[in-house]
Amino acid sequence: MNLGNIFRLDIINYVDSLVFPDYYVIVDEDMHINNIIKIQEKANDKFSAILDKDVHRIGTIQKHFNLYLKYLWCLNKIPMPPHCPIDKIILIKAGDRSTAWTKMETIDEYITAINKIKDKANGIPLAEWELDIWQRRIN
Repeated sequence: MNLGNIFRLDIINYVDSLVFPDYYVIVDEDMHINNIIKIQEKANDKFSAILDKDVHRIGTIQKHFNLYLKYLWCLNKIPMPPHCPIDKIILIKAGDRSTAWTKMETIDEYITAINKIKDKANGIPLAEWELDIWQRRIN
């Protein structure tokens, strides 16, 4: 098995070890942000040699992790997650045309983007707001 496949399997197993114990109950925002940081630390500590600039960016981690949680939530496997997957479409809908989610390197950049989305969502839970955006795009 090549290092890329080992990386994917290792991160999948690590995320599953976080998701199943923590996310079966409602997870607050602080815990969710800490879990994103833990995933980044795990990836960077063990696999920096195969990562671009020796780092797995927060933007990519949040996208994959939040998308995974969204799928589990939509399948009624977990309660609603505290955040939504951030991508270009969601950032534009939140009025942010300057942030590139793929280039987010720090948790502070992620939190800034989340706060912009919260402002636009105007009290609607972020997961519901994002799901509505995508459903409107389909219809």
